[in-house]
Amino acid sequence: MRNPDTPKNAIAPGLVILHANRLESLRDLAIEFGRSYPLAPLENDVFLVQSNGMAQWLKLAFAGGDGLGISAALQFLMPSRFLWQAYRQVLGAAAVPKTSPFDESRLVWRLYRWLSHSLPNLPESGWQESEKLAMLYAPLRRYLHDTEDAGKCFALAQKLADLFDQYQVYRADWLNAWQAGFDVLPAAAMANEFSAGRAPDLLWATPPSVPEAQRWQPALWRALTAEVEVSLQQSGRSHVHQAFLDALRSKRYVASGLPRRLQVFGLSSMSTQMLEAIDALAKHVQVLVYVVNPCPHYWVDIMDGREMLGVTRHRHQRKPGLPPMLPLEQVAVKANPLLAAWGKQGRDFIGMLYRYDPDEVSHSKIDLFESPIDAGTDCLLTRIQNAIFDLQPLPSLSSAGAESRQPVAAGDRSLQFHICHSRQREVEVLHDRLLDLFEQHPELQPRDVIVMAPDIDGYAAHVEAVFGNVGREDARYIPYTLADRPERACHPMAAALASLLRLPDLRFTVSDLLGLLEVAALRQRFAINETELPVLQRW
Repeated sequence: MRNPDTPKNAIAPGLVILHANRLESLRDLAIEFGRSYPLAPLENDVFLVQSNGMAQWLKLAFAGGDGLGISAALQFLMPSRFLWQAYRQVLGAAAVPKTSPFDESRLVWRLYRWLSHSLPNLPESGWQESEKLAMLYAPLRRYLHDTEDAGKCFALAQKLADLFDQYQVYRADWLNAWQAGFDVLPAAAMANEFSAGRAPDLLWATPPSVPEAQRWQPALWRALTAEVEVSLQQSGRSHVHQAFLDALRSKRYVASGLPRRLQVFGLSSMSTQMLEAIDALAKHVQVLVYVVNPCPHYWVDIMDGREMLGVTRHRHQRKPGLPPMLPLEQVAVKANPLLAAWGKQGRDFIGMLYRYDPDEVSHSKIDLFESPIDAGTDCLLTRIQNAIFDLQPLPSLSSAGAESRQPVAAGDRSLQFHICHSRQREVEVLHDRLLDLFEQHPELQPRDVIVMAPDIDGYAAHVEAVFGNVGREDARYIPYTLADRPERACHPMAAALASLLRLPDLRFTVSDLLGLLEVAALRQRFAINETELPVLQRW
């Protein structure tokens, strides 16, 4: 139902990039956009997010009392999945297959077949050609000297599939050149020349050749392309992406089937392909890009590798007092060392976004920066956040010296470090600290808490053992969910099957056996009752 005060052309095509240092500010703005500019009934509001946890958090915010009171007609997609759907929508289902033969999931099996069958039996059409091929693929032959080891062959196929998948996203220009027969590493500016099957005319821009030891990569890519039907040889992501951009930029194209509004929320990084697609879509769709930026100043040049980004213009101004070119050895003295040490991925992403901040009517810029000191209490964590926000150096390294240090209050628990002897103990301490926080702050809800781990699979069993062993009727019960786990890790049957397939490589300890017997279907197969497990464990 449209707000009567909302103008009819409120959802107009264009690109809006929104920067804020607090994720909550971006969330509130997304809710306000939905409230002030609603879509038509039965029309989905499409969000691109980087994890299911982020999607769940947004759904709860929309459904909450401070939101819209309901979370409906919201479609959350991963960027890669949306992009392939957009390719098919713009170019047509006939031109873009539902699943490309160059998709990573298919490349794995195609590479496995080639490594296990084609590589050992390369054609012997002539001794010179055979010798040339043998030398070309010598690195692969040396690695797979025992072709009977199917596990080793499949592991290599997985690595190569991931490598070629990354090339399709980040180095499509290389693949275009290789497919055209040139074993070179071109720059992005030459991509169109090579995709047309010709070498660039600019002699001064001659690209470097592929190193001799890596020449098998272009040859292998051409072999993978040649075994695909001619009609599908251009269905690789690089070719489809270029055709997609050309179609959207064509004056003859009329948008059909695309969402009227696309919201990109909280992504910490995006590939160049994704940014190019978003920029092209913005000519036909309203695109809102919500960016978490910890600092309102221009900070792209405070760390190593800054010259590779090639940022020539930027929407945010330098902090007053910082020199135009800050020497890297002066970063800790003049800028914030935490941001310089840990912010490289965010720096690269924001630097790439600056290229899409042109002075066009169809592009808008919104900044929602809020000083942490103004937003919260004066605690240690707030001071650290504010130092990053204002690019403040460490007190001991700044001109003010150690005199500028402020003491930490005795009861300040805003930043805590716990040294634990095992993962199990880590999760136990976490559970105790959460119970304490919920008791001290009744307004805090479990849905407001997110726990991050470098490898969630390694902690999953411990989380289940600590959080899952407390009954719902117990006052210590904390509702939880494990997100961003591989599909097979969420299904006991799939995990048991994977363990059985790895039997030849396992020592198969007692814990491995008891882990398998935890699966109800396996116990049923051998007529073992769950109550008999303690007896088996004692035996």
